[in-house]
Amino acid sequence: MNYDWKRNLVFGLSFLLVISLFVAGFAQDRPEVKNPDTLNVAWFGSANTMDPAYAYDTSSGNIIMNVYENLLRYPYGIVDGNEKKTEGYSVSEFKPLLSTKVPSQENGLIRTTADGGMIYEFPIREGVTFHNGNKLTPEDVEYTFERVMIQDRSGGPAWMILQPLTQYKSVKNLVTDVAGVDKYENTTKEDRVAAFKSYIDPAVEVKGQSVIFRLPKPYPPFLNILTQSAGWSAIVDKQWVEEQGGWPGTAETWPEYHNPGGGQAAEESPLYDKAMGTGPFKLERWDVGTEIVFTRYEDYWREPAKMKRVVVQKIKEWGTRRLKFINGQADIAYVPLQFMGQVEGAEGITVQKHLPTIQMNPAAFFTQDVITENNDLTGSGTWGDGVPSDFFNDIKVRKAFNYAFQYQAFIDQVLQGLGYKTNGPVPKNMQPFYNEDLELYGYDLDKAEQLLKEAHDGELWEKGFTFTILYNTGNESRKTAAEIFEANIEKLNDKFEIKVRGVDWSTYLDQMISTKLPLFIIGWLADFPDPHNFVTPFMASDGTFSGWQGEGMKEMAQNQFDPLIQKAMETVDTEERKKIYYELQKLAHDLAIDVWLPQQEGTRFVRSWVQDVPFNPMFANTHSYLYPIWKGYEE
Repeated sequence: MNYDWKRNLVFGLSFLLVISLFVAGFAQDRPEVKNPDTLNVAWFGSANTMDPAYAYDTSSGNIIMNVYENLLRYPYGIVDGNEKKTEGYSVSEFKPLLSTKVPSQENGLIRTTADGGMIYEFPIREGVTFHNGNKLTPEDVEYTFERVMIQDRSGGPAWMILQPLTQYKSVKNLVTDVAGVDKYENTTKEDRVAAFKSYIDPAVEVKGQSVIFRLPKPYPPFLNILTQSAGWSAIVDKQWVEEQGGWPGTAETWPEYHNPGGGQAAEESPLYDKAMGTGPFKLERWDVGTEIVFTRYEDYWREPAKMKRVVVQKIKEWGTRRLKFINGQADIAYVPLQFMGQVEGAEGITVQKHLPTIQMNPAAFFTQDVITENNDLTGSGTWGDGVPSDFFNDIKVRKAFNYAFQYQAFIDQVLQGLGYKTNGPVPKNMQPFYNEDLELYGYDLDKAEQLLKEAHDGELWEKGFTFTILYNTGNESRKTAAEIFEANIEKLNDKFEIKVRGVDWSTYLDQMISTKLPLFIIGWLADFPDPHNFVTPFMASDGTFSGWQGEGMKEMAQNQFDPLIQKAMETVDTEERKKIYYELQKLAHDLAIDVWLPQQEGTRFVRSWVQDVPFNPMFANTHSYLYPIWKGYEE
């Protein structure tokens, strides 16, 4: 089996980091450490759920990553110039966590089957306990992955487990195929039980102290989707989940636990506000939308964490976050890059720049066939004081919005020069799969005006339109991006009106999933470091974002994108995959399915007394993983 494709990722061991450190004062002038046993984080986002099988946002993932654990982990790089503490920053190197070994062909734990499938074997660590004292068992691991597959909530992460293990991206598609019918609603209980027994149950099995995963076909990034930072692969306590009212693990009952809340009501999951993992921290309290509090797990199977307590506060207003950070009441803070100058150079604050990222964040998505009924975001649903459902179905409208964005100004003023232009769904740093040959859209209001005059047979220009762009409150860069569209589109015709409104993160997600956002701005951080993880959410007919862009986008994807996405995963040959991803990026660009906004380089803002903050390009935020962090000063 050829795994050379991994070596081509720019974030291998040879990746060169350029780190700029700004540290105030000499040792004798160091500020006195405040609250030495408690790490205080001032952030802006709020979690959506505690359920690893449901969560698909970074704020929820930050909780899961510290309370739960996965089979494997990435190296914990420390970006502080202290090389002796650095394991590296690779996203293609793995280390054992709840598995005692990293499977490989060399150690016999990855094997090819006679029919061309793959077997991955994980020896499960003994002596590990959940926070309630229950012992970790291989059965817990098997249950974890089966639960993810059967729950498969709408818009959720289960596709990453289902696809490699069953060749289906949704459990509903699996069942309908087994039953030989066109809709899941037309299947019987017997069909659903048969599908579970034929596909899901044999996909993950216990063998002594090991867990066996059976893949029908090779799946290049399989180890990545199991590794720490992938919250959906965090191991849960089977007995505890059942006690909370979760799935009891039987084939007959699984349909009752599928897609809780229709995928749009996170609180319908029995694990919505509860957590019980094996990780270094226990969840003490989650005040929804306000504060998350962790306490150290003293019986952790490794050395206990350095910090006794961690408090993560949601603070929407930058001014309040800044004050807490400057005064030392916050040890780590989210600092929008346009406000970086307000903290850079301040006493006791360290700024780290030019960190590598694997993300497309942000991008602006057009909803084709947006829902207009009972939707204040689309006004009347007709021209003039609203927009019709098919507003963005016209490619000329989509291209006009691409030409109406001030890319370089956004980089210079919002990203403070720490950004770059890009041209499609695959991150620029993900070489060799990024298509550098594509022409970048640029700011050109003359082209935008001409396109809008021609769009919708001239009716758009003659009658005008009104709609609202939402952003999640506290995310200043997304707010500014929305305001740029507002200002530049309104310049073209006084009959054009775009409103910009901030809402809570959970509200934003619910509105996006409901297909009510005419244009939405959101970001994608890698679930696993492979181009498949970007073309799927951005371009697949059932992708996380593209799946909510309406029927027009769905039809486009089914006819042009889906076959190529599937073809790219049927080979591990790097050159063959590269050709396919180049073609997908060209289609995305030429059809203007989205606006590929400028991407920012990674930055971190911490107090100088915060030490050993782990870093890996797969960690979403500065406080994604808290285990090695301590407060004080190096001698």
